[in-house]
Amino acid sequence: MTLELRPYQLDVVNRARRRMQGGRRGIIQGETGSGKSICGAELCRLAVAKGKRAMVLADQRRLIKQFGSTLQGFGLNYGVIMAGETGATREPIVLASRDTFASWVANERDFTSPDLILVDECHMSMGHRS
Repeated sequence: MTLELRPYQLDVVNRARRRMQGGRRGIIQGETGSGKSICGAELCRLAVAKGKRAMVLADQRRLIKQFGSTLQGFGLNYGVIMAGETGATREPIVLASRDTFASWVANERDFTSPDLILVDECHMSMGHRS
């Protein structure tokens, strides 16, 4: 099964790609249910199609599983870095728990750097809870 993007999602992806071509960062913001994960999965798919690696960071197990389901909908394989479920980290797409990945970095675990990093719920990325 492959997922099709709605016209507004395709616009979001295209705008994000143009922004990243300039080496800039950005935020995809939208209402609950607007398909931000689908947009993120499409960005991952496009990166992999170019031979690149992608990483999605999230601070909750639920978000990692949700994003994994979206990737599966695109027919994409992925690895996971998360307590109790760490494996397949050589996949071109890796979903990572923020805390587990931070531990990996602190302990200098072997990991190939991604070309694209997406942070799910980025407003939580500094550890703040709202």
